Amino acid sequence: MSLEDSYDAWVRGLMGGGKYAANEQQAEAASDAVQQMQAQLEALSAAQKRQSAASSALGAVQKAGAATAENVRKIALHNVEITGYEGERLQLTHVDRYEED
Repeated sequence: MSLEDSYDAWVRGLMGGGKYAANEQQAEAASDAVQQMQAQLEALSAAQKRQSAASSALGAVQKAGAATAENVRKIALHNVEITGYEGERLQLTHVDRYEED
């Protein structure tokens, strides 16, 4: 059944009596069309929920990554201070005296 036929059957089912009354076959087709549309809506809703959850997870990972990067920038070692980084290489500076905050 084409999409147009499904829609026509669905509309006939909604219209009810009089000259628009659906016969048994049309009523069944309308019911099938409604069930198919409902299944498609449920699938779309589930996909949107998965996408939203993935987006939230990505945001959390990015936030954790930013916090980790900031913590690495602030690390101070005995007589050495990390003053920056370039890619995966840390820039270290020797300090004469180590003092904790």
